Amino acid sequence: MTLLFVFFLLLLAVPALAQTPSRKPPGGTDVIPLPTLGGKQFWTDLQFFHQWRIQRHALTGECRLLDEHNVRHAWGTLKRCRRELEKIKRRKRLPPMQGEAVLVLHGLIRSRASMAGLCAYLEKHGGYQVFNVSYSSTRLDVASHAAALNNIMENLDGIESISMVGHSMGNIVIRYYLGDTADRPDPRLKRIVMLAPPNQGSLAALAFSEVNLFTALNGTPGLELGRDWDRLEPKLATPGCAFGILAGGRGNERGYNPLLPGDDDGTITVETTRLSGAADFLVLPAPHTFFMDHPKVKACTLRFLKHGCFVSPEARRPIE
Repeated sequence: MTLLFVFFLLLLAVPALAQTPSRKPPGGTDVIPLPTLGGKQFWTDLQFFHQWRIQRHALTGECRLLDEHNVRHAWGTLKRCRRELEKIKRRKRLPPMQGEAVLVLHGLIRSRASMAGLCAYLEKHGGYQVFNVSYSSTRLDVASHAAALNNIMENLDGIESISMVGHSMGNIVIRYYLGDTADRPDPRLKRIVMLAPPNQGSLAALAFSEVNLFTALNGTPGLELGRDWDRLEPKLATPGCAFGILAGGRGNERGYNPLLPGDDDGTITVETTRLSGAADFLVLPAPHTFFMDHPKVKACTLRFLKHGCFVSPEARRPIE
């Protein structure tokens, strides 16, 4: 167990070291744009302009500016990366942002790559400008991720309407952000779709909270969803805008995981996804890990974003 534990720590550490910015180029602007080398669990998005992103490293605090192909154009302080982005806007004559946007947040241990299929679907069939948010889910606590989300929201200049889609812990980040900004809610926020959300904590995370390997892999957020849920939950807000919940399950008492009570998606029980105030609730036969890729999940997500229901207004199942 000790050797396995060390092995997983090395897997986490090597990408981080590979992506820790060097200090050679003066001024923090790369003479030659460089591709990134990975380390997805260590970088958090702070700002978008179309598909250009400014990120911060969870361990070093350094920032970097990436284009839509994940090529790095600048690094250093947040101020420096913002300054370089403004230069690129002028040089490339990039148009201002406008219209309807959807922010998409992945879950614990996952990366934005896990949401790429859903994002492409929403862009193609919904006509939205989709921002696929990356955050260092295992390296920082939920409060830090919510603060980063707030920074993204504050810098979506020109965007007229914003909806959100979260998978698993991504929904907890959204709810924490809503709690943080309860006294100054963004009037552009329109609708939220929660995919397999642990709205009442995670029984699986609770069961493994005392296992060292679980803690090493899932970090503080893993504990917050389990052992420390009672301290986290009071900071989570119920959305003030229309929101719907899609849960995974078999539609029976067995579910996908025999170790969990009642119906479940293999990781989250259907019962713990529920949250009072939801405008619609639907259970679909899809496991947790690939829930966002299920065709019905994609179609229902888009329908709710467009019309506020998963199937039809008559078939809505709100949670009182």
